[in-house]
Amino acid sequence: MKKIKSLYILLAAITLISSCKKMDENLNVDPNRATKASGTQLIANAELSLPDMSSSPFGVHYPQHLSNTSFTDNSRYTTVNFNFYSWYTGPLMNLETVLTSTLDANEGPVVNQVAVAKILKAYFFWFLTDRWGDIPYSEALKAKENFTPKYDKQQDIYNSLFKLLDEANAA
Repeated sequence: MKKIKSLYILLAAITLISSCKKMDENLNVDPNRATKASGTQLIANAELSLPDMSSSPFGVHYPQHLSNTSFTDNSRYTTVNFNFYSWYTGPLMNLETVLTSTLDANEGPVVNQVAVAKILKAYFFWFLTDRWGDIPYSEALKAKENFTPKYDKQQDIYNSLFKLLDEANAA
C-alpha cells in the first residue's frame, strides 16, 4: 500500500511538472533590485571599507604590542582572512568601475566623481603596498582579462600613486 501511494505521488508530480509549456524568464526577477550602480553609489560603497583599514587588530597583535586578557583568540596567531584579495574584489573594483565607465552628470559633477575615485584608489593601494610590499598593481583590476596579474615593485607603485594623485588634483 505504501509503495502504491508513493507511485501515485511520483506520477502526479511528473504530470504536474511536464504540464508547464512555457516558463516566464522574469518569474524570479526582483523588480526592486538595481541592475546597475551609479558612480556615487560605487564611491560610497568603497568609502565604507575605509574604517577597516585602521581598525584591524592583527597588526598590533602579531608583534604582541597588544594582547587580550579575557578573550584571547584575537591575540593568537590564527587569522580568518589575512590577505589583500578582498580589497581588490570590493572597494578597488568599485573604484575601477567608476574610472572606466560613463558616469551620469545628473548625479553630480563627473570630474569630481573621477577625482574622488582616483584619490581613494591611491589611498587603498598605498595601504596595500605599505602592508604587503610588492602587490599586483599595473595589471590588477582587469577582471576577466587577467586572472594572474604580475606583482609590481613597491617603489614603482608609489611612483604611480603620486601620478594618480596629481591627475586627481589637476581635475
